[in-house]
Amino acid sequence: MIQSVVHSIRESLLGFDLSSKVWVYFGDRKLTEVESNEVNKSILEFCAQWTSHGSDVKASGFVILDQIIVLVADIAKSSVSGCSTDSSVRFIQELGSRYKLDFMSRDLYYLVQNEIKSCDLSNIASHINSKTIVFNPFFSDLSDFYVNFAGEAFQSKYKRFLN
Repeated sequence: MIQSVVHSIRESLLGFDLSSKVWVYFGDRKLTEVESNEVNKSILEFCAQWTSHGSDVKASGFVILDQIIVLVADIAKSSVSGCSTDSSVRFIQELGSRYKLDFMSRDLYYLVQNEIKSCDLSNIASHINSKTIVFNPFFSDLSDFYVNFAGEAFQSKYKRFLN
């Protein structure tokens, strides 16, 4: 399932350089279908007006699995500086306020029977095992995202927390 999501994102970002920056935000609950559609629309509107030092940022974004927001900025086309990154964070925080969601949680997000779950990092070993699919929130670039967005816990940075 998650591989088809990544494949779909890859298809929609064909014109983006693999060095593009990626930000992933996990909501602390699943969006309803209506909310997901509204958030997707808001993301597209934000990306269409996103600028850095007065220049348009080539950007795109998605709600995936009704709980995860992915923003992508093609830095090969335009730089993304601190101020423009700050504006994207403010945008995500505004979405969180509007929909009563926390997109800034540092919990571990993982997949169980096609449902996203989360746990505090201090409790990882009691919630997942080495084969659990976990989501990585940090990427060096778009090519890293494609490979490392989700994978089994034993191959992730969280493996050190497992028994």
